[in-house]
Amino acid sequence: MSRTIIHLNQNWLFAKERDLPIFDSIPPFQGTTVDLPHTWNAQDGSDGAPGGIPNYDRTRAWYQKKLYIDPALNGEKLILNFGAVGTACELYVNELQVPFATYDLYGLGHPIEYRHRGGFSGFRFDVTEFIRCGEDNYIAVLVDNTKVPEIAPLNGDFNCQGGLYRGVSLIAADPVHFDLNDDGTDGVFITAQKVDDSSADFHVDARAVIVNDSKDTRTVTVRFSLEEPSRFDVPDHPYIKRYLRFDPESMYTPGGRTVQDFSATEMTLAPGERREYRQEIYVQFPRLWQGLDDPYQYTVKGRITQNDTALDTWETFIGFRSYQMPTPQVTETGEITGGGFYLNGKQYLLHGACKHQDWGRGENALGYAIGEKEMLSDAANIYESGLSFLRLAHYQHSNEEIDLYDRLGICVWSEVGVVDEIISPADPNYKAFMAVTQAQLTELIKQQYHHPSILVWGLGNELRREMTGDFQRAAGDDPDSQDLAADYHRRMNALAHDLDPTRKTTYAAFCLFHRTQDWESDSASMNLYPYWYVNGMEKWYMHESSMEGIMTADFHALKGMQSMKPLGISEYGCGGEVGFLRPMESDGTVTAGTDYPDWQWSTTFQAYLHEKIYDEIVHKLPWIWSSALWQMFDSASDKKQGGLPGTNDKGLISFDHQTKKDAFYFYKANWNRFEPFIHIVAAENMDVVRAYSNYRLLQLYVDDVPFGEPVSDAHPDSPVPGGMGIFLWRNVKKGRIRVQGRM
Repeated sequence: MSRTIIHLNQNWLFAKERDLPIFDSIPPFQGTTVDLPHTWNAQDGSDGAPGGIPNYDRTRAWYQKKLYIDPALNGEKLILNFGAVGTACELYVNELQVPFATYDLYGLGHPIEYRHRGGFSGFRFDVTEFIRCGEDNYIAVLVDNTKVPEIAPLNGDFNCQGGLYRGVSLIAADPVHFDLNDDGTDGVFITAQKVDDSSADFHVDARAVIVNDSKDTRTVTVRFSLEEPSRFDVPDHPYIKRYLRFDPESMYTPGGRTVQDFSATEMTLAPGERREYRQEIYVQFPRLWQGLDDPYQYTVKGRITQNDTALDTWETFIGFRSYQMPTPQVTETGEITGGGFYLNGKQYLLHGACKHQDWGRGENALGYAIGEKEMLSDAANIYESGLSFLRLAHYQHSNEEIDLYDRLGICVWSEVGVVDEIISPADPNYKAFMAVTQAQLTELIKQQYHHPSILVWGLGNELRREMTGDFQRAAGDDPDSQDLAADYHRRMNALAHDLDPTRKTTYAAFCLFHRTQDWESDSASMNLYPYWYVNGMEKWYMHESSMEGIMTADFHALKGMQSMKPLGISEYGCGGEVGFLRPMESDGTVTAGTDYPDWQWSTTFQAYLHEKIYDEIVHKLPWIWSSALWQMFDSASDKKQGGLPGTNDKGLISFDHQTKKDAFYFYKANWNRFEPFIHIVAAENMDVVRAYSNYRLLQLYVDDVPFGEPVSDAHPDSPVPGGMGIFLWRNVKKGRIRVQGRM
């Protein structure tokens, strides 16, 4: 019998532990009926917290389910697969606790590890010896979302939500199978690497571990093949279907076609034996994964057979692509040259945004418990913006989400969930912290290994504080504390390259570098907020006020430390709440405002700030390898206090994931060349009118009467940069206005 997957997302009983009667180990089978995905922090994680101290409920809860198992599965290998659980998880089947690992996985002194630690990766429990086939089985999952020193993230401007928020399934397979419990994967890894820079050919390496969990010696044959795909699934959203930038019919071959077979291997496995399969093929001139223009993927299929009967099968998509991230150079005159990013040998602009995975705020919030509908909606809005690059902050996002970016050609930065604080290396908790964190990085890389959209592995974000054993801040914002990140970076960078030698590593730094010669990563990026966080920030910004000035100073600092590496921008932006406006000045500028709350939430200023910074990025910083604004969607942050308590309001799209702010249309004017549009910026006054558009010319009408001549975005009277889709009219008379475009 080949592999079977049974989804178990319906009809779970849920109860927080404190609400249950006293029990010894497993609670009574009771609770509120819920379907997965589910989190208990969707609402309280976005209601705000007095004093800015998060108070969303980080507690322990139980999920329970009665599950009948078909007798036909008797003798099969049975694996319970969890998409992600926040933040730690234990499993009981028929009142017996199931080991997560049969050794001291995290170095915590446990001869058997019963708990998975880490709130964002997938993981699996082997339940073969615990399930009773042909009977009802009682599944109990303890989910623990309390904050502990060994599980990152320890801090951050977001919430760590508790629950079974990505779903659960049961995998049933023949006792001879691909390794079903290799850090949440099937133990199969396909690596496509370009032969050399001058060649268009690729080596493709197939590695797999085959396991015999039967009681008999088994002789099997293992085969892999590279094939043209037999299908291409256009993301099922009307906007994407209408404006897809490539021909979906060209993305597959009806019926599929084998491009090349790997050599088959026959192996004899004793009971309990594990054996590695490894073969390589040479592929000439494969069709490349070319980002937004042509995100073509091949299929790789694996089979374990015995006497021509399939015992287990495996399949994935892969993309052939190479990229270069050259280090900029500083000339004798101090000019920075070179750098940039190259996809498949051609310069490719990585311009984009950061994104959290939570959805909504208040009564209708879903939090982390999003499904296909929400992922498709987000992907459509992202595609409409026209961006080419996403930084998936600040933790591992789901494979289902990244599948969409693979298909659409959107490049991705995927990162481990280490934010703001780490345990001090001198602290007794540091060993456990590093063990759990390295396990999280291992799961991230192995589980997302085959996504062609992923370019870099992020090693962390803004490590500017250490924490002591009593779990209090020790160093505050003192940059000297950053020295303590050296050991962390060294070990994480080495692990990332050991697991995946084909991708680069990166890191998101806070405002400036300090002792970065000790911080090992292939590239780095800066979280910078010029024109926004200005009070008292001069020391962090090297007394520079512009994005150009800060980035230039930072790269010169790297040169001075003899630690030059590719440098990008990983965050920039400002807050903006729909309904809060500022006036436009007669010269076309917008001020942030000095009276609270205007400076905090004006979408008028938010849009203008993005104009200023993106102009500097495009025209003054061609040497950076990428830029990502903060952020595509508003996100939940319980400690935030403002017009929308509990919300980080820097998104281009509001917390409902539908309402687009003015700044969204500025980027659409620059990045979207396939859907003609015009958007008028909202402001307190309308005697100055600003519009964003990808039309060549715009005509303003007041009460249906033309106001002057058609203008371009490079109009000589405009104070804003030309060629960036920004149109401006001054001294506009009162009346009903409309704007019409001309290509």
